Amino acid sequence: MRRYRAIAAALVALASAVASGLAGAPSEAATSAAGRSTPAAAPPPVMCASVAEVQAWPLARQVGHMVMVGVPILQSARSTAAVAQFGLAGILVRGTPGPDTAKRIAAIRAAGQPGTPPIVAVDEEGGRVQHLKRAVGAVPSAAVMGATLSPEQVRALAAKHARGMRALGFTMDLGPVVDLANGDGNGIGDRAWSPDPTVTSRFALAFARGLMDGGIVPVLKHFPGHGHASGDSHDVGATTPSIDVLRQSDLLPFRDGSTVAGIGVMVAHLQVPGLDTLPASLSPAAVNGVLRTELHHRGLVITDSLSMWPIRFHFPAPRAAELALKAGNDILLFDDEPDVAAIISALVNLVTAEPELQAQVTAANLRILDAVGRPTCATDIAALNLPATLPATTLPATTVPSPSG
Repeated sequence: MRRYRAIAAALVALASAVASGLAGAPSEAATSAAGRSTPAAAPPPVMCASVAEVQAWPLARQVGHMVMVGVPILQSARSTAAVAQFGLAGILVRGTPGPDTAKRIAAIRAAGQPGTPPIVAVDEEGGRVQHLKRAVGAVPSAAVMGATLSPEQVRALAAKHARGMRALGFTMDLGPVVDLANGDGNGIGDRAWSPDPTVTSRFALAFARGLMDGGIVPVLKHFPGHGHASGDSHDVGATTPSIDVLRQSDLLPFRDGSTVAGIGVMVAHLQVPGLDTLPASLSPAAVNGVLRTELHHRGLVITDSLSMWPIRFHFPAPRAAELALKAGNDILLFDDEPDVAAIISALVNLVTAEPELQAQVTAANLRILDAVGRPTCATDIAALNLPATLPATTLPATTVPSPSG
């Protein structure tokens, strides 16, 4: 009997221990939940950009958001302060980047207004015009790429380079060049792909698509075509052939590029006989006329630097900005520490005196926001003044293949 009582006691103790263990152990559901990693929160949806949003900004912010300033990377603190104070469209980084470039660019982008991060651009064509080869590797010149690579290889090379640029914080490349090759007497030389507009379009658009594959906004330059200009527009008042001649040659790559969404165009300080007495960058006939209306370019339009000699010799920076805005440019680029406050004040006074320019300012801001990842709201597409259909053009046809993607 004593033996049975001992066995019973042992069983009771065992049952108690088991029960205690079960009570202290996590349930199967809890164990399973603990073993699973918590799903990452979904990123917030991208908020589209609307006319109402832009027009709710003070006018000084609207026109300030159309100004881009070129600054040496080692002086990036100035860039950060200017972006924070004026809400600039962006910064063009000059000079060779150092090991802290990504940190400097992150500070510039963080200084932007909520929902409007600044563009961070660089001249990165390849060959003799590239600032980032120490940081992300060298790219051959357009002339070398056009002679040694296929368009598919050019696109892959550009995509790889763009990913390196994006990792540093850059968002825009002022390239590729689509000027036609015509010797080296006007600053272009091996920056051009070919003297043939069809070949130029094929390779340059492959490069541009590669940049977009890697998250970089490409900007074709130098409209309306620098290849046959009489000199280098950085230094002198260079003149192109007549507008009728350009329509048969130099304008064709820009026309072809305008069929690709997401591509910008830079307008050069070139005199165009038969078009206007003003240089193309300041000419409504060139920008709103030929580029927007005739070629139907729907993306960003950026001036070449309005601090360059052919412009500043004739116009102080505030007046150059006024003319560039009236011509139809979206981004007004300056270098050499411009008086940004004076430029913005002049633009505010201009739009106040000529309220018909407000629609153009709104459209420019929407295009700039689109370039930083905030597409225009579907209900406000009409504000971009885009034609419903493309009318016939006077330019001859070219045979440019449309790569997939």
